Amino acid sequence: MWEYIGQEQIFNYLNKARLNNNLAHFYIFQGQKFLGKKSAAFYFAKSLFCEKGKKEPCLKCKQCIQIDKGIHPDIFYLEKQQEAKDITINDIKILKDKLDNKPFFNKWKIAIIEEAENLNIKAANAMLKTLEEPKGDAIIILLVNDLSKIPATIISRSQILYFNLVDFKKIYNWLIEKFNLKRDQAREITHLSKGRPRLAKIFATEEEYLAEYKKITYDFLNLFDNSVEINQKFQYLDSLILNKKSFNEKIALSKDLIDKWQTIIRDIFLYKIGSQDRIINYHLRGKIANLEINPKKIVELWQETSNYKNYFLEQNIDVKLLLENLLLKI
Repeated sequence: MWEYIGQEQIFNYLNKARLNNNLAHFYIFQGQKFLGKKSAAFYFAKSLFCEKGKKEPCLKCKQCIQIDKGIHPDIFYLEKQQEAKDITINDIKILKDKLDNKPFFNKWKIAIIEEAENLNIKAANAMLKTLEEPKGDAIIILLVNDLSKIPATIISRSQILYFNLVDFKKIYNWLIEKFNLKRDQAREITHLSKGRPRLAKIFATEEEYLAEYKKITYDFLNLFDNSVEINQKFQYLDSLILNKKSFNEKIALSKDLIDKWQTIIRDIFLYKIGSQDRIINYHLRGKIANLEINPKKIVELWQETSNYKNYFLEQNIDVKLLLENLLLKI
């Protein structure tokens, strides 16, 4: 079975297409981060290569094990390099050359491209040419967080499969059954995961990750105290960002920080209008309840953080200065 939960409609669709020999050459797996798109793509690949499985891959044969280890010769995974700005045309040319070669095992060759919205213009055009001239039984799967950033010409030539958020109760019960969590732990993590099972698994299995998230959000909420001075706000930021050296690292961290800060701002607003059951940071509900702040200011902060995340962080500017300016508005 697939390691996460949800998305049954996608697996049913792909399995039916596989059994009927009616698979497409190009798929887009669309959905938010942490829904398991990458895991689903590799699970689908296993179903094509598995030596024993029919409806589902066995996960134990040589083919399945090679896929798990990332050494299968007919499956290619491409993502933006850590220090790179985007996925380049050279990356796509190398991938295309691999797909043009004959397969080592059965007829399939599969390419999985992580966060395909990182394709630059030249790379996207090269990808489009590949889509227009498919060779053999190659399947290309684009994993996409934001479909609006994918060129319409690529979208029109692909089958789009939408990954949806998973129901609260499903994740809650899954955490208890699979990870043996206590009910309070499962409830807290289910709130934090926001319908995303892979994130729920990370919170449930990586104690340091959960502890770091709680510290960042707790410290940020403390900044709303009127007694907090400006230098304390800057010290909070320094503790998070000073050890990040490259510009790309700082950009990635800044976006992640603003995402976390927005969950706090959202929770404060929801709590103040009486929707306490919808908050994400369940561990902070007591502290939020005691916070005195005008809801209008919270709305303004939400707008500010959205502007910073969606526009300013895309520019080549001083990231630390940008975030300091944002903290001054609290």
